[in-house]
Amino acid sequence: MQFNAWAWNDEILTTHPELLTGLFGDGIIVMPAIYPSVATIFDNSILDPARAGVSNFGSQADLTNNLIWCAGFDLNGEHLVPGELGPLKPLDPLSYSFNDGGGNLCGCEGVQTEGCVAQSSALAPPSEEVAP
Repeated sequence: MQFNAWAWNDEILTTHPELLTGLFGDGIIVMPAIYPSVATIFDNSILDPARAGVSNFGSQADLTNNLIWCAGFDLNGEHLVPGELGPLKPLDPLSYSFNDGGGNLCGCEGVQTEGCVAQSSALAPPSEEVAP
């Protein structure tokens, strides 16, 4: 079993971290509940997010024709261990994956690159209180 989500033709502008903690500020966050999640992310503009353009916690993110501009970093991926998101969330260890469907552009300050760089920055996922 898995959960599926889609984000398309959205404009996400200037996300900010939480005021008290300074955490988060991602353009889009992909994460599981109990079962793995698959997000199809296409034709979006993610402009000036405070942290990552897309953060992926133990899920699959399929990206096509997105613009991620002036992000702290383009893509962030983190593996999850059982219980990391709360009791039984997730049930099993989950790895993240990014699939590049092409047409993704990342950059800032006039420097644009075809494709976006995924990295693992040891970011913490949102807590149960923040996550849907």
